Amino acid sequence: MAALGEVLKAALQQQMLRITDDLLELTLTDVGDSGEIRRLLVVDPSGRVAHAFPRSERGLVFDKTRDAPCRNCHDGGKPATALTSLTTDASGIPVFRMATKLPNQPRCQGCHGTAARFTGMLLVERDAGAATAVLATVRHRLTATWAVTLVVLALALLGVTTRYVHHPLQRLITAARRIGAGDFGTRVGMRGRDEVAAVGTALDSMAAHLADSVEEIRHQGLEMAVLYSIVERVSRSVFLEDLKPIVLDLTAEVLRSPRVVLVTAGPEPDEWEVLVRAAGADSPQRHVVRMPGPASASGPLPSALLRAWVAGEMTAQRLDPDTRGACLPLRFRERSLGLIVADEPRDRPFDADAQRLMGALANHCSVAFENARLYALVITDELTQVYSLRHFQLRLEEEVNRSRRYGQPVALLILDIDHFKTVNDRYGHPAGDVALREFGARLRAGLRSADVPCRYGGEEFGVILTNTDGPGALIVADRLRAAIAAAPIDLGDGVTLTLTVSVGVASYPADAATVRDLVGRADQAMYRAKQAGRNRVCDASSAGGASAAT
Repeated sequence: MAALGEVLKAALQQQMLRITDDLLELTLTDVGDSGEIRRLLVVDPSGRVAHAFPRSERGLVFDKTRDAPCRNCHDGGKPATALTSLTTDASGIPVFRMATKLPNQPRCQGCHGTAARFTGMLLVERDAGAATAVLATVRHRLTATWAVTLVVLALALLGVTTRYVHHPLQRLITAARRIGAGDFGTRVGMRGRDEVAAVGTALDSMAAHLADSVEEIRHQGLEMAVLYSIVERVSRSVFLEDLKPIVLDLTAEVLRSPRVVLVTAGPEPDEWEVLVRAAGADSPQRHVVRMPGPASASGPLPSALLRAWVAGEMTAQRLDPDTRGACLPLRFRERSLGLIVADEPRDRPFDADAQRLMGALANHCSVAFENARLYALVITDELTQVYSLRHFQLRLEEEVNRSRRYGQPVALLILDIDHFKTVNDRYGHPAGDVALREFGARLRAGLRSADVPCRYGGEEFGVILTNTDGPGALIVADRLRAAIAAAPIDLGDGVTLTLTVSVGVASYPADAATVRDLVGRADQAMYRAKQAGRNRVCDASSAGGASAAT
C-alpha cells in the first residue's frame, strides 16, 4: 500500500507540472477504475478536495479535527509524512487508508511562488475485503486446530490424573478432613516416591505433631488462666500489707501447697516478718524474728534457709533437697523484696509445669512488691514514716464518702506537739528530728492497721479512725496522749525529752457535713485543748472545751 502511494504521488507530481487539471483528473480516474482503489483524493492545504476519484467528491472540505480521514494524523499533533492504517469507510466497508504529503518541487516555484512549499495531501483508500477474508479464514483454522488439540490433551490428562492423582488426592482429602475434625490418629499410609506420596507422608507427620501440640496447648491454656489469675489478683492493691495475704493465698492455690511462708523485712533493721498460711487456717500467723543464729529447724522457717536468703545467697528459685519445698526469692533487679517458701503437696510432687508456674508467680509478685514499695515512698513522710498530707487528704475524702454511702461513722484526730519550737531551739534540729521520728513510731504503734496517720505539717499530725464514732475516737485520742507523755525520748548523750500533745477530735456525720467542715471542727477542738492548758483532748461537740485531760 505504501509503494502504491509513492507511485501515485510521483505520477501526480509529473502531471501537476504540466498545469493540466483534466489530465490529472483522467489519471486519477484510470487508477481508480482498476477495481481495487475505492477512493483517490488530492486535498489542498486548506482542507478542500482539489482532485478526486470519484469526481463527485471534488470540492468537499475536510475538518481535520472532526472528519475520519484526517483524525488518524491530526489526533497525535503534528501530521506524519505518510500514514497507512486498516479502517472502515463511511459505509462500514474495511479499507486500507494511506495519507501522504504532496510537497512542492523546486521547478514548480516559478508558477506557485517560493512560499508554497506544501501542495496538499494525497488520500488513497483501497478495498481491504480480500485481505480481511484471508485473515478470518486463517484465524478460524487456527482456532479449530487448537480446539482439537486441547480436547485430545484433556482426554489424555484425564486418564493419567484419574489414576495417579485423583484417587491419591481423594485419600489425602479424606484424611485431612478427619484430622481437621480432631481425629489426630488418622494416617494416610501412602507409599511411593512421587509428590503425592510425599504429601501423604508429610500429612501423617503433621497429624502426629498436631496431637502433641494440642496437648501442649491445653497445658499452656491452663497455665495462661493461672497467670491471668496471678496478674489480676496481685494488681488489686498497691499497699504491701494488702498484698501479703493475697500472695500467700495465691501461692497456695497455684502450687496446691499445704503450707506457704512469706518472709519480708520487719519493723526494725535486724527484724524479719514471717507470715505462715497453713491449710485450714482462717488467717495467716505472724512472727517477727531477728537475724537467726545457729541452724535450727524450730519455728516457722529453718534458720539455715533464712540465713542463706538474708545473706543474698539465694537469688533464683530452687527446690530444697531436704524438705522438697519450693523457695522463691522475690527480687526486682538487684533488690531483694521477700521470700516465698511453699511445701510440696503430698499427692503431687512439683513437676516441670509447676516449676514454670513458680517462675511466673515469683516474677509477678516481685513486680507487685516493688510497685508497693515505690508507692509507699511516694505517700510516706520520710522522717516520721507516717503518711504524707496529700495521701491523707485523698483517704479522708474516700472515708467520708464511704461513711455517707454505708452509714458507718468516721472520726478525725488533729494532734499538735506542745512547745515543740523550744525543743528545736534548745537541743537543735537534729534532736528535733529524733523526737519527731520517735513520735511517729509511737503514733503508728497505738493505732489499728485500718487507721491512717499522717504528718499534717511541722509538728502537727492527723489520724483518720475508720468505722469509729465520737466517743470511741475520744478513747483512742486519750490513749495516744497518755502513751506519748508516759515514756521519755532518749536524745543521746544522756539527754531525755518528754513530749506532750494536744488533741482535737471530730466525727462524721455527728460534727460535720463535709470533709472541710470535719477538718475545721477537729482543728478548732485542738486549739481549745491548747488554750485549756495543753496535754489534753478536746471534742468538737463539747461546749466548754476539754472533754478529757491529763
